[in-house]
Amino acid sequence: MLPSLASLSIGCGSYDDAKQDQMREESWMWLEACGKNHPRFKSWGSVRSKDKNAFHELVENLGPMYRTSYTNSSVKTLRRDHKQSIEHILPRSFVNGRLSGAAENDPFGWASVDRNSNSTRSNLPLVLWAARGLQEGIVDIGGEKHFNPPSEHRARLARRWVYVRATYALIDDLALPSAAQVKNADAIFSLIATTPPSDEELELHAKLSEKYGWVNPLITDGEERAGFLTYGFKQLVFGCG
Repeated sequence: MLPSLASLSIGCGSYDDAKQDQMREESWMWLEACGKNHPRFKSWGSVRSKDKNAFHELVENLGPMYRTSYTNSSVKTLRRDHKQSIEHILPRSFVNGRLSGAAENDPFGWASVDRNSNSTRSNLPLVLWAARGLQEGIVDIGGEKHFNPPSEHRARLARRWVYVRATYALIDDLALPSAAQVKNADAIFSLIATTPPSDEELELHAKLSEKYGWVNPLITDGEERAGFLTYGFKQLVFGCG
C-alpha cells in the first residue's frame, strides 16, 4: 500500500528538514511499490536502432487497437513508412538540463509515436487533464505554449508522466511542471482515476514488467492507484521546492 501524503501541500515554498526527510521516506516507499530492485536501464546515449526497433516491435505486437498518442496511428503503419520515433513523455531536456539522467533511460516513460508529431511537440509541456473544447496540437495556456494530445490518450500519457516524475523526483534534477500543470494537478489525478488502462496498455505494461521486474503502480494495482490518487503525492510529483 502506498503511503498517505495527506499532510503534504502543493505550495512551492522551500522545504524544512522535516519535510525533506518525509519526502525521502515517501520516495523510498514509492520505489518499493515499483519493485525491490530499480533496474539498471540501458543509458539513452547507448541506445541503438536495434533497441528502439525492439521497443517499437513490442508496441506493434499489441495489435491494431493500440493507437499512437499524438496522431492515432498504428505503429505497424509508422514502421512500414519509416516514421516511427521514441517519445520521452517527460522530455529529456527536463532531466538534469543538458546532462544525461536516469529518467530518460526508463522505457516505462517512453511512447512509440509519429516522428513528425514528436518533432512538433518538441519539449512543450503536455495537457494531461480533461481540457474540454481545447484544440489539439500546440495551444497557449496562460501565455505558455503546451501540446494538447487527443483526449482519448491523455490518461495513458498522464500515467507515464506521473510515474516518471514520482520515480525520479529525488534521483534526477527534474524541471518544474508548467504553471498550468500545477494548477490542474487535481484534474490530472482525477483523469487517471476515472479512466482505467485499456487492455492494450495493460498488456504493454505486463511485457515491460516481465522484462525488467519493475512496475508503474498507477497501472498494475487498483487499490494502490486509488491510494496514490487520493493523497496526491503532489509534492513528490510536481517537484515544488
